[in-house]
Amino acid sequence: MIMTFSRMQEAGVEYFRTLLTSQPIEISDDMLTSIPSLVTHRENSLITAIPTGEEIKEVVFSMSRHRAPGPDGFPADFYISCWDIVGTDLIQAIKEIFRRKVFTRSWKPPSLHLYRR
Repeated sequence: MIMTFSRMQEAGVEYFRTLLTSQPIEISDDMLTSIPSLVTHRENSLITAIPTGEEIKEVVFSMSRHRAPGPDGFPADFYISCWDIVGTDLIQAIKEIFRRKVFTRSWKPPSLHLYRR
């Protein structure tokens, strides 16, 4: 039984050191084919396609105006009210995320929610 904080730290470090330095597990294609696909190729194409400017605008304008600000610090009301000023840049930025398939550090929110189109 571990009784001291320092011993708990040592036990935790040792556990993960052993876990993360053990022999790698080889995954064969046979193992992967036994996992059923839950997303069809068509669905995958739809959710990974670059959204149109109109789709992006529709999503922004469907957001509740007065909810708490998002990870960027701005509430939806800001984007809706200032759409004529920020809309083009926002559309370009969102399309660029889809093109690169990666968020830059400054764009990474603390949590990411994926919604079906």
